[in-house]
Amino acid sequence: MLDKATIVEDAAPPYMEWLTKDKASAENELRRQRLREYQAQYIPLKNSELQQLIRQKRKLARYLGRARYDELVTKYRSLSDDLRSLQGRYQEIRHCYENGDRSPGLVQEGRIILRQGKQLKSAYARIKGMLADLRPVYDAYDQARRRIEQHHRSLAYQREEKQRTRQGYREVKTVARLIKATWKITPGCHYIKRINAKRQKNIVARFQKPPKISADAIYLKLKTSSRQIFGYNPSIPYSVLIRNLVDPDVSLKNLTHVVGRPVRVEYGKNQSIWFVVDRLGSLDGLPLVVPFGKFMAEFPFNRRDLIPLPAGVVDGRRVIWTYLEHYPHVLVGGSTRSGKSNLLNAYITTLVGTQSPDDVRLFTFDLKEGVEFQRWKQIPHFAGSVDHIDQVLPALHSIIELMKARYKMFKELGAVKYSEVRRTHTELALPRLVIIMDELGTFVGNKETNEIHTAIRELTAKGAAAGVHVIAATQTPTVEVIPGLIKNNMDSRMAFHCANNTASQVIIDVADAAKLADVPGRVIAKLGANMYPAQSPLCDPSAMRDAMDIATEAYGDDPLPFPELSDGKSESHTVHPVAQKAWTKERVATFCLAYLNGKLSARSAHERLAAMNVTVARSTLDDLIKQIKAEGRVLVDGQIYGFRREGQAWIMVAQVPEDHTHTLQEEIPATGQEIEQSDEVVA
Repeated sequence: MLDKATIVEDAAPPYMEWLTKDKASAENELRRQRLREYQAQYIPLKNSELQQLIRQKRKLARYLGRARYDELVTKYRSLSDDLRSLQGRYQEIRHCYENGDRSPGLVQEGRIILRQGKQLKSAYARIKGMLADLRPVYDAYDQARRRIEQHHRSLAYQREEKQRTRQGYREVKTVARLIKATWKITPGCHYIKRINAKRQKNIVARFQKPPKISADAIYLKLKTSSRQIFGYNPSIPYSVLIRNLVDPDVSLKNLTHVVGRPVRVEYGKNQSIWFVVDRLGSLDGLPLVVPFGKFMAEFPFNRRDLIPLPAGVVDGRRVIWTYLEHYPHVLVGGSTRSGKSNLLNAYITTLVGTQSPDDVRLFTFDLKEGVEFQRWKQIPHFAGSVDHIDQVLPALHSIIELMKARYKMFKELGAVKYSEVRRTHTELALPRLVIIMDELGTFVGNKETNEIHTAIRELTAKGAAAGVHVIAATQTPTVEVIPGLIKNNMDSRMAFHCANNTASQVIIDVADAAKLADVPGRVIAKLGANMYPAQSPLCDPSAMRDAMDIATEAYGDDPLPFPELSDGKSESHTVHPVAQKAWTKERVATFCLAYLNGKLSARSAHERLAAMNVTVARSTLDDLIKQIKAEGRVLVDGQIYGFRREGQAWIMVAQVPEDHTHTLQEEIPATGQEIEQSDEVVA
């Protein structure tokens, strides 16, 4: 017998709550809350408050005018520019002097610059103090000015919002009138009330006020009951059945044709019935085209480490993503020209534009003679490609060896999976390897088909924990092309329009993909146990070029080496022992002196280390070199090194000990120190 204390029951709702508190859905209520918060930013001022702000603004403007605030700001900026110019020239003179040029003219010019700098600094400090005294007055003036401008923007926003609301409710009234008129002529959806022998009236169901409207749809709640003096009475007309009103084959089909927009039924809380009229015009209420740029505007940067990939836009314009960390392998299928290759390019564009080569590398299987993915072969993320069927099996075996080598390394490090290694051993920073296969059907029909399927099955079964992911696509979704053991390892599946129910069932286990609207890019995204009809983003060539420009500008024009795929031997997959030690500023400087002739370059160091089969994160080298440059010097084996600029490169230069050199300050009898860098303009 169970103890009553161990039984957890849902608390019963308060009396009358379910009768008095109705909502369309949690998402609609969230949208309304966000709209209220947005509108709260645009509350106009009362007339008395506005007049008071205007008087305050004018008073402060007169005070600043008498203090000649604008002239002081102009003079401050001019002095700042002059000080920066003198500082730059002084640094040039000092550099020439330290390199042996000690001509009298150079020394005399240095003295003159110091005297001029002293005078400018005095004037600069005086004007800076005057501006600091006036800064509170200017801040108050600027705050009043901004609030007045916001008031005028608020009035304009309210006028536009009223106009939009008026037009929206006019549209709602028109749609509701069309629905009622359709019910009056649809059998089973109205009640014929005879007034007399010659007159009769068709009575139909009504909608509850107020309606709900969004940019995508109109929501009309069926009025099933009404509150009377003594309780509640039903509002459905006599002899009208709700099943007739929501019948998709009769009532909803008639409404769709009469209204000119898709009409469907949704059920809310407390068995409420909502008639939803999609305003977008598509048969399923989804947008016809989703530009890739607008889709990427919703990119979840706070979850970038989970490797987001675009899934599509679903009902209500909600953007959904699939994450390789959660769903490590992706299966894409559908009929010809339904959008599969576009989605693969969208995946690559997202990875290239949002991830560094230290985090993600791409390996493609493009058996269309390498045509489909040829544009991506010159980016730093590119790790390799297979363009012929004879190369498929050796490449898969090489990747499997990489996977096994990583597992061996993880065991030595005491880690269980890839994400744990990335979190606890940042000096290793092994990149994820994303394998993209354009057409699985090309693997079928040759003597190595079974071996290829076995290798793919092993990668999809074990690769996720080693940071190896498979994205496979096919336009012939059959059990011969996609064996069940491979499909079951892919929790993320994207099914475009399929020619028949069987093809749809092979991809997502149901026939829904065969019923999709014949719209390019329309897809059913199955993420785990959830399925979403969606519109995938359209990735045009300009979006791909933008992603490639971002990658090449940040990491270079050529593919970076991937030591773990350098050859087919298992020895090449081991990590160099040096990579297991922590990298410091002194260690980076020592490496640059020994192998790069003193050149401080994260890219060059990363490439040289990769050639030595040493795996270290490019971001780690970037951070350490930035710290070295910020400090201005570094100590290597007891020797202090400074830096000089040669073109776009920084070169390490050994500094002579102070007791064996004569500084410029010794030759120039000046009491002040170097001209300090001017501060930011106060205005």
